[in-house]
Amino acid sequence: MPGWNVHDSAVRGGTGEVTLVQGTSFCVSSANGDMSASKPQGVFFEDTRYLSEWKLTVNGLPLEALSAATPEPFHAVFMGRTLRHDHADSSVLVERDRQLGANLTETITVHNYAREPFHCRLEVLADADFADLFEVKECRQAHRISRVRHATRERLTVESERPGDKRSITVVLTGARIEGRRLLVAMIIPSHTAWSVTVSAAPDLQGEVGRGGGLRGHQPVFWFASTDSAPLVVLLSIWSPAMARGLAVSILLVGLVVPIRYAIRVAAHPRYRKGPRRVR
Repeated sequence: MPGWNVHDSAVRGGTGEVTLVQGTSFCVSSANGDMSASKPQGVFFEDTRYLSEWKLTVNGLPLEALSAATPEPFHAVFMGRTLRHDHADSSVLVERDRQLGANLTETITVHNYAREPFHCRLEVLADADFADLFEVKECRQAHRISRVRHATRERLTVESERPGDKRSITVVLTGARIEGRRLLVAMIIPSHTAWSVTVSAAPDLQGEVGRGGGLRGHQPVFWFASTDSAPLVVLLSIWSPAMARGLAVSILLVGLVVPIRYAIRVAAHPRYRKGPRRVR
């Protein structure tokens, strides 16, 4: 079972991927800022993919990637150009200013450098599969009992649950209407002007995930790994599960652990416990 990272995964996500990291959260997207559930991409909070689809289209077409910069580990700026159905050159650029923290916030700015007004129909497709890190790494389908979408004005909430585990994320786009998984907003942008709108995605971490229930609260967490060339044991005995997961994810992402053949996560193994300990 090969180790999951953005450059050497079971199914490669393509070239030019951009990764953001903030604490225990991270985000992996393509060069134009989009994320696809069919690739090891998405927005992860506490080892769970809360956003599996995140795609921006303008007038029904994706953006052509021009550049991507990461001024900070949790901050990325994507610059793209709109495409046209007649395949002619476009004079409209789109900037996606993305920041990752307790939620995902993205400010989308459309720059119209053309001589005529630009009729802009902007759509954000958002969805969640709530797969865990290893399901994504191995490209396995997340086993969920149900997934429900609730749509109100400007707001789309995706909920999913299985026994003892309920999760949700809410996407908000100012001034948008909801059609299925899409949030839509339209605007006529005058010549040589720009127009901006902000979209955000906030996970609900109040359930088992937010309390670290998947790792038995505050008990120690151990990660074991071995490579093809020589055995390697990485022991993370950290009494805060959030810190343990964050450090493990960071190690995988920055490549300090090279392709891993086996990775097994054990919570509170009796052999290593030294008795109860209070965590403040």
